[in-house]
Amino acid sequence: MLAGCVLLALGSRLLLFAAGVAAINTVGFAPDFRRPTPTDERVVLDLPARWDTGWYVGLASGGYRWDGTLGRFENIAFFPAYPALLGAAGTLLRLPLTPVPWNWTGVALSTALFAVALSYLWTLAAAIIGAENAWVAVGLCALSPFSVYFGLPYTESLFLLAATASTLHMVRGAPARAALFGCLAGLTRPNGFLLTLVLLPLALDRRSRAASTAIATAPRADDGRSALWASLAPAAGTALYSAYVWTLTGHPFAWADAQAGWGRLVRNPWVAYSEWARQLLADPLAFVASSPEAFLNGTAGLTVLVLAVPIARRLGLGFGLFTAAGVLLPIAGGGIPSLGRYTAVLFPLYLYTAQIVPRAYRPALLIASTALAILVAGMFFTWRPMF
Repeated sequence: MLAGCVLLALGSRLLLFAAGVAAINTVGFAPDFRRPTPTDERVVLDLPARWDTGWYVGLASGGYRWDGTLGRFENIAFFPAYPALLGAAGTLLRLPLTPVPWNWTGVALSTALFAVALSYLWTLAAAIIGAENAWVAVGLCALSPFSVYFGLPYTESLFLLAATASTLHMVRGAPARAALFGCLAGLTRPNGFLLTLVLLPLALDRRSRAASTAIATAPRADDGRSALWASLAPAAGTALYSAYVWTLTGHPFAWADAQAGWGRLVRNPWVAYSEWARQLLADPLAFVASSPEAFLNGTAGLTVLVLAVPIARRLGLGFGLFTAAGVLLPIAGGGIPSLGRYTAVLFPLYLYTAQIVPRAYRPALLIASTALAILVAGMFFTWRPMF
């Protein structure tokens, strides 16, 4: 199983990187975007140097800094777990202070983390929806429309690994390991604390089942309290980073305020989607042609919101809440941009889809998903705003 996940992670990353090179050589870079100076004039070597890569690599090689002004481009907006791993890899490999080696080390690290994440996803899928559906779930994840981020110096691979591992260990009744990976999820992304929505119902179910057994005859038996504490670990991870930011800035949630530097202001999700729908319905073809990134991001988010209720009914309330919140919170914190990235790590989507799609339609679904992944990769690598 692990070997298959490694091959799938490597093969899918190579496919999407090849799509990026092909898009650069055919379509070309976005004409209306002033792209930064390339890290290398050779297209392939410069390929990972897109959008947030510089922030994560900068953190890994130089650490956090704070200039005392909220609402500007501050690197405290980026959570520490992935940069810490990349920094450790850079130190171990004694990387020079030039971007290309750091960028490609990030690619290798993310791809390795993605392979491990896929193995956890397979095991979790086998436990919940059956081994016959597990490879479908893993394939849908590896070739999901926004899966390009799993092979870049971004946090997606690490978060997917932490979220699936924590959930799997909670399902298996190993709360200590669930807590460890849950805390890691909270230290990886601003919305990592949402994983508690999955873990808490599982912990409550475990406590309920423990209470129905003859605990008095086994005084050392786990009564479910450790699982309840473990379910709060993602929030604890977020709290730990907030405490660090407090010591650095005097404001525990300055990492959230720093999002304003990218124009990510708090807004009503309904208003954001109403505006998106109004533009789409006014002239669908013109909207798709002029703002394909907004169309793809908005469609991804809307699809997730529609599926959240059936996911809750089939997999459990916690999985549905995690899926819905994984879209609603980013919309509330910044609107439609980057929404596709947030949907990529919502692993209940893959579990649900693999279970309900009839066997005869699975190849077509995988082909369509792969085609969209190639499209998104091409847009990302040519500096279209798919950040």
